[in-house]
Amino acid sequence: RVEISDEVKSADQYALVQWTMVTPAKFESGNNGIAYLNQNGKRVKLSLEGVEGKWETWSTEPTHDYDAKNPGTIFVGFKLAQKPNTSLSFKVTLTPEQ
Repeated sequence: RVEISDEVKSADQYALVQWTMVTPAKFESGNNGIAYLNQNGKRVKLSLEGVEGKWETWSTEPTHDYDAKNPGTIFVGFKLAQKPNTSLSFKVTLTPEQ
């Protein structure tokens, strides 16, 4: 099990916080801040605590010629809107399932 905790403080304007990780696993969305990654018969549960967010995926296709390719991978993460002069605290937990 892995827990990743973070706190983000915004300046005097609205901010968009985006948290991501790269994975070759297949993504399966769930409910209430839960999602799953599946690879080689193994399954990991992703959970987001402390904020309301929805797990999403994005392409890892390079946007510039100088970026390295990551074939067979995706970005998995979430976006959060943050008001000016506020703090967000959240925890991402990756838990293997049997």
